[in-house]
Amino acid sequence: MAKDGFYSPVEMAKVQINKFESEREMKKFILDNIDDFCQDILGIKNKSVVSEYKISDGFRKNKSIDLLIESLDGQKIAVELKNPKHKSELQGALGQCLVYITSFEMIDQKIDRFVLISSSYDFLIPITIMKMKLPIEFAVMDRCKYSKLVLI
Repeated sequence: MAKDGFYSPVEMAKVQINKFESEREMKKFILDNIDDFCQDILGIKNKSVVSEYKISDGFRKNKSIDLLIESLDGQKIAVELKNPKHKSELQGALGQCLVYITSFEMIDQKIDRFVLISSSYDFLIPITIMKMKLPIEFAVMDRCKYSKLVLI
């Protein structure tokens, strides 16, 4: 992970050199660098991480959150990863994240933050998150750089 971590959306949109081949590869990279990921992108110190954390609303097939991370201070952060081939996949991820948030609420499991991490940038994602005041954080990353949505 880059030490500075501050890149503009325009710079991130042009990133192609260090892209992940698959979501599985992206997850492996994050897990191999979990302390840096937590510090740089989430702004926390990692206590524990569960990959493919299962949640059930009691009515349908279980859903899996890519990562459930607990910080040293007890925050629980759900992380959904996307390595989209098309922007529509990333746009659909917003709905997926909202369904997961609702599922956590239905089973009375407290999640302090929900973060969508993508390997591709679509300028509509942060605009939609801000405009609709969605309870979702957003970051874009490759193997060397990351850019995260910061609300001012």
